[in-house]
Amino acid sequence: MTGSPAGLIEAQTSVCESFNGRFRDEFLACEQFHTLLEAQVPAEDWCVEYNTYRAHGSLDWLTPDAFHDQWITNRQPTLS
Repeated sequence: MTGSPAGLIEAQTSVCESFNGRFRDEFLACEQFHTLLEAQVPAEDWCVEYNTYRAHGSLDWLTPDAFHDQWITNRQPTLS
């Protein structure tokens, strides 16, 4: 990722496309819902699992929770 706004937008677009593809392939393709309300709770559960407990290649195959804990442990204090 570059420091330019265009590079940031590219990176954000890649993340969104990756998430949307996985959501479509792993959630929407596996069940049939008749209403948005019927899909809401399972969709939210899937998102929580994906964003909390599932290992991500972009995080060196750590879960987001483990990556956060590692980041907190290893970050260096900054001088103000």
